Amino acid sequence: MSDRYSRSGRPRPSGSRSDLRAWYAVRITALALSAVLRTARRVGEPRPAWVDSGLDWLASLQKPSGSIHSGSLAVYTTSAAILAFADAGRPQDHATVERATLY
Repeated sequence: MSDRYSRSGRPRPSGSRSDLRAWYAVRITALALSAVLRTARRVGEPRPAWVDSGLDWLASLQKPSGSIHSGSLAVYTTSAAILAFADAGRPQDHATVERATLY
């Protein structure tokens, strides 16, 4: 299989290494934020301050359709982002989540 395709047979994004990192980073970031938020809640600690900047970045990626992604796997990535926003429970994310769930 060529470098143009992933192990699953899906085409990989083309472009620079930074494009590839962004392609993967959105999904990984959403899942990592969710894990950090759930762990903090489980151990009774406040969420780390840096979590908010990650959530803000995810929100900035929302497309006019309501999806949240960086170019591929829009449904999966949007779902992971919704999970992170729900775990955070920030009031400023309500409109973002509502638009994303309609996608």
